[in-house]
Amino acid sequence: MCIMNADFRPFWCIVVVLVTGIRADTVKDRVVAFLEEYNVQAAAVAYEAVEAEWAYVTNITEENRLRSVNVSLRQSQFTQEVAKKAKSFNVTSLPTEMQRQISVMAIQGTDAMKNETKLSRVTFNSLFLNY
Repeated sequence: MCIMNADFRPFWCIVVVLVTGIRADTVKDRVVAFLEEYNVQAAAVAYEAVEAEWAYVTNITEENRLRSVNVSLRQSQFTQEVAKKAKSFNVTSLPTEMQRQISVMAIQGTDAMKNETKLSRVTFNSLFLNY
């Protein structure tokens, strides 16, 4: 791992990593690691979102609404990051099941909205219409 301090620049960090010979993983190895990491992170993000939404629907206050919207925005950002990473894989050589998982993860839906004001409005409206 490259440790950065005042004497190093990011370019040198990359050179050090390339010269030291990090093991070249296959696409399948990288996808498996990505899916395993996703499973852990997605569970935590989903739990936080459900908890915030539950707090809002069982105790409708402005504080709980804002928390729910903010958690939903973080969940949306997570989905965007996952989709970006999923799109970076060349899945043609992967087993069909992995191709399917990666292609589903690459779909963003309303999470593709860049404007947080619009996204928070959509999120709030979905909370309001669901309950």
